[in-house]
Amino acid sequence: MSLNLDEKLAHVGNRMPANLLRALLRTSLSRRHVALMFHRVRSPGPGDINAALCIGEHDLDAAIGFLLASYPRRQDRWLTVTVDDGYADAAAYVESHARRFPTVDFILFVCPEKAERGVGFRWDLAEMYRQAGEPVRRIAEVLEAPQFPDSENSREDLRLVAADPRFRLASVERLRALAGVSNVSIGNHTNSHFELSLLRPDEARLEIERSTASFERLFGRQRQFAFPFGHGFFDEDHVRVVRGLGDSVIWGTGQSPYWPADRQSGALLPRIGIDGPSRSFRAVAAVIAGRSLATRALGVRPVARRGRRRPRQIVVR
Repeated sequence: MSLNLDEKLAHVGNRMPANLLRALLRTSLSRRHVALMFHRVRSPGPGDINAALCIGEHDLDAAIGFLLASYPRRQDRWLTVTVDDGYADAAAYVESHARRFPTVDFILFVCPEKAERGVGFRWDLAEMYRQAGEPVRRIAEVLEAPQFPDSENSREDLRLVAADPRFRLASVERLRALAGVSNVSIGNHTNSHFELSLLRPDEARLEIERSTASFERLFGRQRQFAFPFGHGFFDEDHVRVVRGLGDSVIWGTGQSPYWPADRQSGALLPRIGIDGPSRSFRAVAAVIAGRSLATRALGVRPVARRGRRRPRQIVVR
């Protein structure tokens, strides 16, 4: 089976001495900042179809600790840890670790309507069906059903999913409390977590607008916005809609670091997704270093700023 780039980097990193990996990380990253993207902070269960979205608490602790120790004299908050979808396990991790890592920015991206109504996600419903022995065809139907933003969060089956402790979402009250921690932010991840590129333009616009209204009613002014599924699932029109609604920093994926000056209102910034059932600290560091080296070797990187139709190309410094 062929491995993708990040899997190859992780494989190499797991066999690399820690001192060499630290030197490679410092050389490749230079003064750039990094945002990492996670989803679940828990160990996956046997045969879990969503195992790639999970990282154990111990592994995440070790990765953050190793990255910070690689730059012991850096005073800027160069590392951002984002956790998408608003699961209770992710909120519990940030709640117990944000003060332990005060130089790390933590952002919890939540689907505000799901958090308020206690409504889960399709992929977790598919996992429940799999564990119940439902046929593969039935599971595929759950994942591939038509997307209707107006009614998705009114589904009783998704409400039952969120009531299951394995798939529970963080409550609005808990998220509000976390937003009061100095290095924690809550961000909008849309109401339904649909692929915006697969919706009609008017549906996508309404999904962004309504989720922003829901978010600001529940949590106050929207300062952070992350597109569901990342690059490839949104386009420039969707970015313009978000920019027109306020002064959010906008996050995609992109798998690269960014310069600190780029983190400003209206900018579209990259995050490095860390997927896998277990990511060791060596694997995480190797993925960051490898992706950083790749962008430096290319000599250019995309940065989408407010008011620009297309990402401009900037020579890497």
